[in-house]
Amino acid sequence: MAVRDRTKWNTIYERRGPERQAPSRFLTSVVDLLPPHARVLDVAGGAGRNALFLAERGASLTVLDIAERGLERAADAARAAGLRVDVEVRDIDERGLPPGSWDAVLIVDFLLRPLFASLARAVVPGGVLAVAHPTERNLRHHAKPSCRYLLHPGELLSCIPGFEPVLYREGWCESGRHEARLVARRETVRH
Repeated sequence: MAVRDRTKWNTIYERRGPERQAPSRFLTSVVDLLPPHARVLDVAGGAGRNALFLAERGASLTVLDIAERGLERAADAARAAGLRVDVEVRDIDERGLPPGSWDAVLIVDFLLRPLFASLARAVVPGGVLAVAHPTERNLRHHAKPSCRYLLHPGELLSCIPGFEPVLYREGWCESGRHEARLVARRETVRH
């Protein structure tokens, strides 16, 4: 599976060309809920459209993706803009998240259900998790992604133990997709 995914996404990034894509509308709408000057982990961040946006606002970014071509684009764009963005080729499905803790973890358009259980260990107490992903209702108007890669209605809220939702919305978005959108704060240890 990993080889097929890597090949698929490398081909997509090669066809797209070097033009920088706009950050997700979700991220631009919630950026003020993220800690300023945060250490951010962008999971499956591809060519860095979201990472570059956050780096321009003073965040320190690490972008994970399975596709080398996407990460090369992210690193090239960061250098051209004078930004520091670290990239790591990583098969999250096989290896999970890298060790460490971040002030914020961003996951846009990537679904790996086993990953949710490890997110509380990846985010510092008081840190933020930001997730946007299509739900099964998206199939009413779009054939892709398939049901296998879609959230069940209400699923996102139930699979993030250790986080308190700050913002949650599930519905049709400006992109025409039906998405679950979540910003949640990791619970701090109470004495």
